[in-house]
Amino acid sequence: MIFNRINPLQRLVGRLFLFFWLTLTLAAVIALFVGRAAQPEPEFGSPTEEEIAQLNVLAVRLTERPLRPVPLQDRIDVLSRETQISIWLFDVEKNRVITPPGPARRSAKVEEIRRLSGQLTPISYTTARHRLIGPLTLTHRQRTLKLFVSKPTLGQRIRPFFWLIPLVLFISMGVSYIFARSLARPIELLRAGTKTLARGNWSARVDVGTRRDEIAELASDFNQMAEQLARLWSSQQRLLADISHELRSPLTRLQMALGLIQQQKMDHPAVSRIEKEVQRMELLISQLLMLTKTETHSASKQTLILSSILSPVFSDAEFEAAAQGKRCNFSAVPEIWVTVNLELIQRAVENVLRNAIKYCHSTISVLVECTESSWSVSISDDGPGLVPAECEQIFAPFYRVSTSRERSSGGTGLGLAIAKTAVELHHGTIQATTHQPNGLKVTIAVPLEG
Repeated sequence: MIFNRINPLQRLVGRLFLFFWLTLTLAAVIALFVGRAAQPEPEFGSPTEEEIAQLNVLAVRLTERPLRPVPLQDRIDVLSRETQISIWLFDVEKNRVITPPGPARRSAKVEEIRRLSGQLTPISYTTARHRLIGPLTLTHRQRTLKLFVSKPTLGQRIRPFFWLIPLVLFISMGVSYIFARSLARPIELLRAGTKTLARGNWSARVDVGTRRDEIAELASDFNQMAEQLARLWSSQQRLLADISHELRSPLTRLQMALGLIQQQKMDHPAVSRIEKEVQRMELLISQLLMLTKTETHSASKQTLILSSILSPVFSDAEFEAAAQGKRCNFSAVPEIWVTVNLELIQRAVENVLRNAIKYCHSTISVLVECTESSWSVSISDDGPGLVPAECEQIFAPFYRVSTSRERSSGGTGLGLAIAKTAVELHHGTIQATTHQPNGLKVTIAVPLEG
């Protein structure tokens, strides 16, 4: 237990620190190793027969008599360019090195040639950068010269270590991926759990295994939050259901008393007022029960033709609108198969239609569309409309807009909340937008598979 508390691998900050520290250490060690391996100690050896033959050919060409006198330095320059070999001569009498053309004149090989000029037979002297072969003694115009040739060896000496570069890259990529995956995986689980919880699945939980770092603590906090939300939601639904059922009994008695009063033909303004309030309370309780049922309902779905689902709802809406002197314009309904809970989806479309009929001035328009993966119903009215800030709030239970949805309208503020819950049970969306020049447009979009 004490070890787990002080173990840096049990904390995210400790793992991040150790990972980057080990990565930098590994990179430094490998760089040092490659650097040492690429720059080995100089080696002495014997030239190959090909190298000896090359020395002899160059010696012959340097000592042959030209048609006209040419300075020795110029002959070295020409011969070096022709053969692509760096040719060096050591003048024994003057104790100086005659260098080839180009940057080689400033090379550190001058001192190496001075040291090796005392050798009686040709040898090879190999470093990380070049291979020096010589000396071969020759005479030019009564001057004793020592001939050396130089070849680059950088590529040959380092090539055996080139395999370390892809190996280091492969190892670092593997370690980095494992580390990144160990961080990303629980975050992905948390994200998935959050989405599931946001869709109303209160059983969503996150399991991150045996981790003990900050991500594990976050997952634990998420699970506790989900449990608390599930308890609160269950309590709320139970409270709503209990209140609704408990109100049924006094409401029934009130309706019976009102019926007795009406049988006695008592004509009093208070009786009409009581009857109106009783009807409103009956509607409110019915919609509360419907909202509770919808939110806790595990919808059983069936595959139906879309027109068979929407046509009865449109027919009822057209009749209701005509009774109020208003007009409904419906587009053609595509003949496609969809998977839905018939009662819930009809209730959702019906509630939006009734809301539009109630608040429109004269006309509502209904457009039904479908894509490869979903279908939608857009219901537009020419009513007073809403400001953009209220378009999202109208789907909250009991929400009322002061200007257009007053208590006198007779609404309960639950119709659109029921529609939203029913649509979300089908993994769909419902959205309200301001319809120009005035009015409101509500769009219900549902996947074909529901």
